[in-house]
Amino acid sequence: MSSPGLSRYTQNGVADSALRLFCEMRKRSKPNWVTIVSILPACAHSAALELGRMIHEYARTMSLDSHPTVQIAIMGMYAKCGSLLEARRCFDRMSERDKTVAAWNTMIAAYTSQGLGAESVSAFEAMVRSGLRPDAVSFTALLSGCSRAGLVDQGMRCFDDMTPVYSVEAAHEHYACIVDLLGRAGKLERALIFANQMKIESGPSIWGALLASSRSHQNLKVAEIAANRLFEIEPDNSGNYVLLSNMYAESGKWEEVKRLRAVLREKGMKKSPGCSWSEINGKSSYLFHRG
Repeated sequence: MSSPGLSRYTQNGVADSALRLFCEMRKRSKPNWVTIVSILPACAHSAALELGRMIHEYARTMSLDSHPTVQIAIMGMYAKCGSLLEARRCFDRMSERDKTVAAWNTMIAAYTSQGLGAESVSAFEAMVRSGLRPDAVSFTALLSGCSRAGLVDQGMRCFDDMTPVYSVEAAHEHYACIVDLLGRAGKLERALIFANQMKIESGPSIWGALLASSRSHQNLKVAEIAANRLFEIEPDNSGNYVLLSNMYAESGKWEEVKRLRAVLREKGMKKSPGCSWSEINGKSSYLFHRG
């Protein structure tokens, strides 16, 4: 099996098969740096930290760990396996020349994945001080970190600086991060205004983030607005009906629950997997629920 073959297994999510193939390849030949880069995502996908360490040691023994792409892949593996300390050690051992934007992005994303928003911001600022210019991926990782950590002011400042300071145009994922940032903080009206004033056409990621936050904060008014936009954008996604129906049921609005069920029937849509209708307290109204 070639390295591209390993990569296909990894991309298809067949992590266990990819790991077995790597072990077989070691018996027949010496994996190269491309093989290492192809197999490490499988370790991350399976949270196979010990195997990832073994592959890291193999790369070091075979002098493959000096390749910048391998270094970044090793960092990413440790971060996704939850070993932030080892990811940082790998980063710190890199030469300044090899600390590219991609390497910094991996480190920023590593902090974000652990909910360490302040550290994500610090890493971003250190990258800028080193003379590198962040790219769109940098801001996705940074804004996600701010969102998860509740750093509203810092997140908004970073977003506002994207284009005028760093010449990076905001894309859907960046707008979605800000909607999520404001929504998580309970600033739903502000998030709604932000979504309506976007410079690009809003998509399901924007309104989906707002709907989820509205559910978390039990804001039915904003939830209805977000859900109605989603009904227009992706009319065949029954999950949006499920979420809004849950909110109606929790508010005792049984007629609205029945109305949404009727809409699904009229459209010939099926409920999302993992969701079902349940009669509530013997009433003729129904509720979507997970389980």
